[in-house]
Amino acid sequence: MMHVISNFGIKRRFLFAIILLAAALLASALAVRLSAPAQQYDYLSDAIELKEEILSVKWTGLDIPNADLLSKRDKQEFTSLLKLSDGHKSGSAKRPLIIGQAETARTVSHCDDKNTVCKASVYLNRELSPNYVHGDLRLVNLTESSIRQDMEVNQNLGKISIKAAHRQERQYRFVLTQRGWVMKTNELVFEETLVPAERTEMLPNRYSGLNYYPASAPWSKFWSEYPREEIKTDLELINRLGANSVRIFLNHGYFTDPATKEIAHERLLDFMDLCGDKNIKAIVTLFDLRSDYRFANWAGDSLHIGEVITTVGEHPSLLAMDLKNQADLDFDSQGEPQVLSWLEAMIQSVRDHSPRVSVTVGWSDAEHASKLLNLVDLISYHDYNKPSGFADRFKSVQAIAKSKPIFVTEIGSSRWSLLKFGEGSPKAQAKRLQQQLDQLSGASGVFVWTLHDFENVPTNIVGHRPWRRDQQKIFGIMDHDGQMLPAGEIFKTFNSTFLSTPHSSTEISQ
Repeated sequence: MMHVISNFGIKRRFLFAIILLAAALLASALAVRLSAPAQQYDYLSDAIELKEEILSVKWTGLDIPNADLLSKRDKQEFTSLLKLSDGHKSGSAKRPLIIGQAETARTVSHCDDKNTVCKASVYLNRELSPNYVHGDLRLVNLTESSIRQDMEVNQNLGKISIKAAHRQERQYRFVLTQRGWVMKTNELVFEETLVPAERTEMLPNRYSGLNYYPASAPWSKFWSEYPREEIKTDLELINRLGANSVRIFLNHGYFTDPATKEIAHERLLDFMDLCGDKNIKAIVTLFDLRSDYRFANWAGDSLHIGEVITTVGEHPSLLAMDLKNQADLDFDSQGEPQVLSWLEAMIQSVRDHSPRVSVTVGWSDAEHASKLLNLVDLISYHDYNKPSGFADRFKSVQAIAKSKPIFVTEIGSSRWSLLKFGEGSPKAQAKRLQQQLDQLSGASGVFVWTLHDFENVPTNIVGHRPWRRDQQKIFGIMDHDGQMLPAGEIFKTFNSTFLSTPHSSTEISQ
């Protein structure tokens, strides 16, 4: 019996020692883990490597000799090497470069230090073009052009500001070795600071129009379903109503998904052609159904802008590009400095892709119309407040507008009534629209929400509350049966007067 107890005691002592050793090793590992610098991300997706299709670098000039020898993998390796060399581009080793890829976002964690002011740069509109490819594919020279946005981030004060923008051109030489491609040279050959140039452009007309979706395919279904014959009929109707413009929305996901992007752009171009057939201009609103302004997206967002401008930037039916619908509604969730810096960078992107395209931001309220005033070409805001204050709100914007045109790009009234638990009076809707329009005679553009009533309103647009969805279903000046409502007659009468009246505020200055 004593022998058994002794053996058990020895085993217990060994077990205790093992537990102590394991605890010590675990504590040591935790200490190392806790003392290591923490990687911080705006979003979890910042820590995930982005797919090849979302690379924010555009390849051009592939018609030189032997360029067809470059595989997709080769281009991917060149791009990866460029990312690794980005830290040398800004002239300061302490300045992180954010070019839209997750691995680069990891280098800017010190921007989260609330006790420091972080200087960072974002590269936009990056284009790579091979200028020499050796026949045996052992030597490749590339030219890169880009726009560098230098920023200052003060997390403690919640401020983000863009300090300067520079156009750059660099030359790279890559050599193929047994280890793969190696960058041999990285030379800055050109740089200039971009200064907004004075520009004057005359608006030939006033603009009166409608925010437009087909009745059968509202919101995100517009482009994915694209009922072309219905759209043609609607544009004919808009023309008969005396309007000369529409405002449309590009679903960001559909226009950037590699699987749908090509057909999305084909449909956008077709829509603009159909507008041209009816002498209708279009305000094209970008980044619809996307509220994400983090730095890691900027380069990809700039690439998206370039693709849209390539499709319709020179189209005669393009009136303006609205960068973001009601971006001020994201101030609380995303941070006003982050939203405004993103907008400023995207305006610069538009300017770089095409100086001729007019830019605006559709603010949800007149009180935000002064933001980015010196950068936009058109001031645009929405007004769903009481009609009695329309004139005062317009005058407040007019007071700060200088010579820039003012567009009120969303007004209107739902026929939904809480007292009646459903559809209210079409006459009340018409009366309210009349009161709104009467007070906007000094505007350069007025756009009513919307042409049609809608049978179905997506919950991801207005939420799950039934009264919110029901309100959006009956905002149209045409009912579910395609019959014109009294508000439609009001709109038609307004167009005949508004569009025939000369307007003095027609100069756009940048």
